[in-house]
Amino acid sequence: MITAGCMATALAATLWGGATARAGSPSPQSPSQRPQVQSTTPGDHPFSNPLNHIREDGTAQPPALEGLDVHEHLGEQLPLDLTFKDSSGKTTTLRDTLHAGRPAILTLVYFDCPMLCSLVMTGLVQGLKKLDGWTLGKNFDAVTVSFNPADSMEEGAEKRRGYLQDLGASDLGTAWPFLTGDAASTKTLAQAVGFDYRYDEQAKTFAHNAVIFVLTPEGKISRYLYGVTFEPLQLRLALTEAGQGKSGSSFERFLLSCYHYDPAMRRYGSFIFGFMKAGGLLVLLALSALIGRLFWRERHPLPRPREAGRHRGGPKDETVADHP
Repeated sequence: MITAGCMATALAATLWGGATARAGSPSPQSPSQRPQVQSTTPGDHPFSNPLNHIREDGTAQPPALEGLDVHEHLGEQLPLDLTFKDSSGKTTTLRDTLHAGRPAILTLVYFDCPMLCSLVMTGLVQGLKKLDGWTLGKNFDAVTVSFNPADSMEEGAEKRRGYLQDLGASDLGTAWPFLTGDAASTKTLAQAVGFDYRYDEQAKTFAHNAVIFVLTPEGKISRYLYGVTFEPLQLRLALTEAGQGKSGSSFERFLLSCYHYDPAMRRYGSFIFGFMKAGGLLVLLALSALIGRLFWRERHPLPRPREAGRHRGGPKDETVADHP
């Protein structure tokens, strides 16, 4: 029987190979040119593929992730003056990637990740493609930062091009920048959002969790969404919430009264009191409409029918005179 880990590995290899074939591979840097990588936790830790030990419900803790976690810093302000380079080589700050009034989705990956990063990014793109009424660069922003200081801007440009093509947007100008930076900047950003990762010098790979971060227009952490698939409803609610009522349709803002974020399940779920409140509101509106109609009928009664008479056992015809 094929294990879930093997299936996930095959899927990741296919996705990664496809993205590489589309965009082409840049010339790798020599070991002497590539900067030394760091970890948010000290020490090396050999590990196997992180997804090989995840159960179908996603609750198992892979051995590779022992000691690694995501420490939620909800409501905290990110250091927006951290400097990075975008895929064109231009120096920019996190502040430059955010726009007034628009929430943002932040992803932390590394570009030569053999599996998990590709699954997270592909899952995000698939979710964004189904976001009706939400347009990247118009209703919300996205920014991807590599936490591996050895990654180059050429690799960032390759990945950005591939994911934009998957999204169906070959050119979005400066939307969705893929940023690289030095060890100090990337590590500071990872610690600010509470994202642990560990580098294994022998395996030349990182261990980390699967998570994306939803930010307010001011750069504060609004929500953490976990996993490698992101349902459109979850993304829609998170972006609407992060937009503080200024983003999303009236219906989506109404949905927030019927759904709430469940920290235990790490997702938005139906809120029974919200549905009860919504149901009570509908009942109140129906009763108000009924009472209003009755009141109107009382103030505007219908014309009373003419009194009926009987003539030879039948109704009286008032248009013909009676004769004795």
